[in-house]
Amino acid sequence: MTIRDPIRLLSWCAAGMLAVQPFLVTNLGFQLTVGMTFFLLVTRQIWTGLIELSVFAQLFGLIVLWQVQPVLSVAAPIWNLVMAICISWIIMPLAFVTWMFPSIAPLFMVVLDAIHGMFTLHDDLRPWLPLHDLALPSQIALCLGLWGSLTLINRNRWIGWGAAIMTCGLIAGWSEWSESSRVTFLDVGQGDAIVVESGRTIGVIDVGGVFQDPNEQKRSTFDPGEDVLAPYLWKRGERSLDFVLLTHADHDHIGGLEGLLKVVTVEELWISKEVANAEKREELLHLAAAYDVSVHYLEADDRPTPWMWIVAPNRPHEDENGHSISLYMNVGGMRYLLTGDLPIEGEAELPTLDVDVFKLGHHGSNTSSGEELLERIDPEWVIASVGSNNRYGHPHEETLRRVVGKRLLRTDLNGMIVCEENMCRGIIE
Repeated sequence: MTIRDPIRLLSWCAAGMLAVQPFLVTNLGFQLTVGMTFFLLVTRQIWTGLIELSVFAQLFGLIVLWQVQPVLSVAAPIWNLVMAICISWIIMPLAFVTWMFPSIAPLFMVVLDAIHGMFTLHDDLRPWLPLHDLALPSQIALCLGLWGSLTLINRNRWIGWGAAIMTCGLIAGWSEWSESSRVTFLDVGQGDAIVVESGRTIGVIDVGGVFQDPNEQKRSTFDPGEDVLAPYLWKRGERSLDFVLLTHADHDHIGGLEGLLKVVTVEELWISKEVANAEKREELLHLAAAYDVSVHYLEADDRPTPWMWIVAPNRPHEDENGHSISLYMNVGGMRYLLTGDLPIEGEAELPTLDVDVFKLGHHGSNTSSGEELLERIDPEWVIASVGSNNRYGHPHEETLRRVVGKRLLRTDLNGMIVCEENMCRGIIE
C-alpha cells in the first residue's frame, strides 16, 4: 500500500477533519461523503455500468439515510449521475473560467439556474417512496442484508440484486405490519396538529399554522403542513390520508392545510356543520375543491369511524372557538378527549366520559379546561400543544394548577408526543 492509495488518502483526510472538529462524526454530510466514497473505492472493481453502480449506491446510502430522510426518490440514481456530470464537467470548469474572466459571470448564473430548474422539476413531480422509520433490529438487518447482497453480486449478479431488493422490501413491509395504533401530537409551534393511526385508517386532526404580524416585513417560509406533517407521515410509511379533520377555522389550526395538500393526497376533509365565519368556510371549500378533496360535515353524535364519536358542537355559537369540534376516540386501547379551542362554557355541555388522555383546550388558556370538566373525565395524561415562548403565555398558570397530579406533557418542552401501548412519551428530534 502506498501513500497514493485512495483508501489511505480518504482515511487521512477524514482523520484530519475529525482531529480539528470531532463533532463532525455526527454530521450527516460528513458521514455520507466519507461512507459513500469508501463504498465506491472498495467496490469499484465489481461494477460494469454507471447505472448499476448508482442504483446500489443509493441502496447502500439507505443505511445512513433511512432514519433521517422521509422519502426515497426512485429517480435518484439517474439524478445522481446527472449531477455528478454537471459538477465535474460544467460547474467546476465554468467556476474556474469565471474566476479567471469575471465578465462571463452572467453566463455562469444562467447555467446554474438551468441546473436548479431541472432539480426543481424533479421535486414538483415527486417520484417518491416513503421510508418508514426503523427500530434498531430492523436497522441491523438492513446493514447485514445489504452487505450480504453486495457480496453475492460479486459472485452472481441476479442473486445479489434479488437479495438486495428482498432485504429492502421485507424490512419496509415488516416495519409497516408491526406498527401498533397510536396518536401523535406534533410540535408545530403555537398550534395543533395531531396524527391518528388506528388499524388501517390514518388521519390528521388540525394542521397547525404560523402567525404573521402584518407589520413585519420579513415573512416566514415555514409551513407546518408541508414542513412537519408531511415528512412525519412519510416517516410513518404513508403517502395519503383517509381524512383531515379541522376542529375550527382559526389559523393556528388550519394554516398548514394547503401546504399539506400540495404533497399528500387527502381523501376527505371533515369540518363542522356549524359555521361562525362564512368567509373562512368558503376559503376551505375552495381549497378542497382545488385539490379534489371530498368535504364531510360533522355534528354532535356523529360517528365518522367506529372508534370516534363527535361530542360537540350541537348548536350554533357566536365564534369559531365555540364551534370547535370536540371528539372522543378509542385508539389502541387508549381513550382520548380533544376539544379544540372550546371554552369552559361549552365544556359544560360535554358528556361525562372515561378518559386516559386529554389535550388541554385552547393550548392551555385559562378560558378552557375548567375544573368541572377535569373532575368529570379524570384523565391520566394531559397534553399541552403550545409554542415555545409564545406571545399568549400558554399554558396559563391557572390552567397548570388545575392539572396538578396529572401526567403533563408539553410540545414546547417535550417535543413530539406519542401515545401508544397505554403510555405517552415526548420525543425531541
